[in-house]
Amino acid sequence: RSLAAVRSELTRAREALEGAMRRGDPARIAQARDAVMRAETSLTARITELENFFRRTEEVSTSLYHEVIGSRMRPFGEGVSGFPRMVRDVAKQLGKSVRLDIIGADVPVDRDILARLEAPLNHIIRNACDHGLETPEVRRQQGKPEQARIVVEARHHAGQLLVRVVDDGRGIDAESIRRKVVERGMQPADLASRLNERELFDFLFLPGFSTAKQVTEISGRGVGLDVVHQMVTSTSGTVRVESRVGSGTTFSM
Repeated sequence: RSLAAVRSELTRAREALEGAMRRGDPARIAQARDAVMRAETSLTARITELENFFRRTEEVSTSLYHEVIGSRMRPFGEGVSGFPRMVRDVAKQLGKSVRLDIIGADVPVDRDILARLEAPLNHIIRNACDHGLETPEVRRQQGKPEQARIVVEARHHAGQLLVRVVDDGRGIDAESIRRKVVERGMQPADLASRLNERELFDFLFLPGFSTAKQVTEISGRGVGLDVVHQMVTSTSGTVRVESRVGSGTTFSM
């Protein structure tokens, strides 16, 4: 409505100016000039109001965005609250002493991601308890503390959620993976011999691939780490393994 009024004002000013120029009427020319100035002032005021409105709208939309995001976020600790008891029960069943530490329990995580993380974390932790961690007697002989330790850590890194599961167990023998790869005909021996550790660890995420000597109920009944890989890749994420024999293993998602 304001723009229409300005347009009318300008039209009248133009007509008055044209008529005054034809008649040589100084008073009419001055009136036309004043009308143009009033129209310019009005338009400038409207532009300022509009800019202020846009700025307020942007502030409100940003606030709403953060409110919506915040309503979806849950502390990481909510999704892993049942793991310490699970570790105690599994360790007792295996005759091992294991402590689970959670770092970053207050880190906010999208509730859907948090729900989907439960199964992969459960699998990795159970697998660590069953196959990765040694018994107190073996650890004592190796000069390690009798109580094994698993750390689950969550933090934000480069705009993404980083979740790590670290244990101080026996680690993964890359050479055993290399032998398994050749035995199963997944790679010829000459090519397998040239694979580095990271390339060998990638085989752990293939369906059905396992280096465990026996299948147990505790660590997934033979279900491989492909469940971890599937979940992570379905959320546009990545997963990698780092391990050193005798020192432990780290899964980073």
